Amino acid sequence: MEDFSLVMPDFDFFGIKLTCAVPLGWIVTLVLILFMVVIRISVRRFKEVPGAWQNAIETVVGWAERSAKANIPEKQAGYIVPYVLVLILFIGANSILELIGIEPVTSSLSTTFAMGLFTFFWINWYALRIKGFKGRMKALANPIKVITDCFIPVSMGCRLFGNVLAGTIVMSLLYGAIPILLPAAVSVYFSIIHMVIQGYIFITLTLSFIEENIE
Repeated sequence: MEDFSLVMPDFDFFGIKLTCAVPLGWIVTLVLILFMVVIRISVRRFKEVPGAWQNAIETVVGWAERSAKANIPEKQAGYIVPYVLVLILFIGANSILELIGIEPVTSSLSTTFAMGLFTFFWINWYALRIKGFKGRMKALANPIKVITDCFIPVSMGCRLFGNVLAGTIVMSLLYGAIPILLPAAVSVYFSIIHMVIQGYIFITLTLSFIEENIE
C-alpha cells in the first residue's frame, strides 16, 4: 500500500518552508485566469441560439445568480455572484487535479481555511453594507454571536478539508488494496461528484451565513 500523509509535502524556498499547495495553488489560479479570459472572449460571441459551450456557461452563471438572489437582497446579490463563480471554478479545477492523480490544493488545511476567511470577509462586508456600522455592532453585542462568527472560517475550512481528505484516503486505500479498474471507476465519484457536492455545500453555507447576518 502506498504511503499516505495527512499533510502535503513541503520544500525550501529561499529559506522559507512552503507546502506544495502554494505553487500548485498559484498554477491553478493562473490557469483559471486564462480560462476566464477565454470565457470573456466567448461571451462577446454569444448567439441567440446557444450552442453547447454557451449553454454550459449560461447554466452555471444562472445557477450562481439564482442562489445569490435566494439568500441576499436582489440589489446586493450581484456583488457575491463573482465569488460564487470563482468557488465553482476553483473547486472544479481541484476535482480535475485529483482525477489525473495530482493531490488537490483543497487537501491542504491552509487552503480551505483561507477560503473560509474569504467567506468571513463577505459576511461582514454585507452586514456592514446593509445594516451599517451601528447595526453590525449591535448584532455583535452578544458575546456568543462574536464567538460563533469568529469560528465560521475554522468550521468551514475544516469541513471542506475533512471531506476532501476523506475522499483522498479512501482512494489511496483502494489503489493499494484493489486492482486498478475498480479504483478508477470509484474515482469518478470521489474526484468529481463528491467534490461537486462539497463545493455546493460550501457555497450554500456561505450564502446562508450572509443571509443570517443581514436579517
